[in-house]
Amino acid sequence: MLTLENFPQRCSLAIESKYMGIEVRQLLYQKQFLILFTVQNLGEEEGVVYIHRVRHGSQQRLENIQDLLGDEL
Repeated sequence: MLTLENFPQRCSLAIESKYMGIEVRQLLYQKQFLILFTVQNLGEEEGVVYIHRVRHGSQQRLENIQDLLGDEL
């Protein structure tokens, strides 16, 4: 997860982005875990990465934004 500090946009968009209306990215970790995160840009070269969920690849995809963000809404 620490690699997200540099160039988090290099990670592909998660399938959840299509129906959640926000840009959710994913990082594959150890070929079995998906790290789902969003990036809030603060400036041209600055931003904050929010890691929302780490799930096993065999788990079902998230179905709504509440599953992703939980109490953060």
